[in-house]
Amino acid sequence: MAVASAVAAVGLAALVAAPGAPGQTGEIPGTGSLHITLESTTSNEEGLRPGDRIEYTIRVRNSGEEELPEAQVVQYLPPTVRHVSGSGDAAVEERKITWTRSLAPGERASLRMTGEVTGFPEGARRPVTTACLRPAPGAVLAACSAESHRVQAVLPFGWALAGVLGFVAAAFGIAVLGRLLKRRNEAPRSEEPREHAPGEVPDLRTFPGRSNVLHMDVNR
Repeated sequence: MAVASAVAAVGLAALVAAPGAPGQTGEIPGTGSLHITLESTTSNEEGLRPGDRIEYTIRVRNSGEEELPEAQVVQYLPPTVRHVSGSGDAAVEERKITWTRSLAPGERASLRMTGEVTGFPEGARRPVTTACLRPAPGAVLAACSAESHRVQAVLPFGWALAGVLGFVAAAFGIAVLGRLLKRRNEAPRSEEPREHAPGEVPDLRTFPGRSNVLHMDVNR
């Protein structure tokens, strides 16, 4: 699936490096023993469009020896993805989903969330979703994981309509020009009048492109 981009890496660093986090992980029980992974699946692997949905799977693990009765999983959504549904009793805010649950020593757990793409991200084609785990409410984020996706730009309706009309007009013009050239090549060529010797009686004929003229031999 999609791999976290450089933007995601910067975001993770900012989240984990919250006030009190550097050098103080030992003061918060369970901080160094929490692990989290975020995976996602979509129906369109080539690129998402507004209206497409993303299925997120969050897996957490407590590798420590201490029980964490109020561990929290927090998922941050980009502005162009909205929450649709999720597993468990989650608290849903505008762009943040929070699960609070206990994690026994060595316990593993998984959570699921469905999001929907609502638009094209400004300045980037890869909106980033981040999920983090902390040992208790208000504690520093101990571990984070991120996923990014490519979103395909959608042409405005006016541009698409103009493109279709332009193609139709060009095809019509080519067809008309082809017919004109075909008629020109098939048109009969004018036959030049035949020269006759003095004293020869010419035939009565009509010269193309002129009025009917009766030619008579002036010597008769």
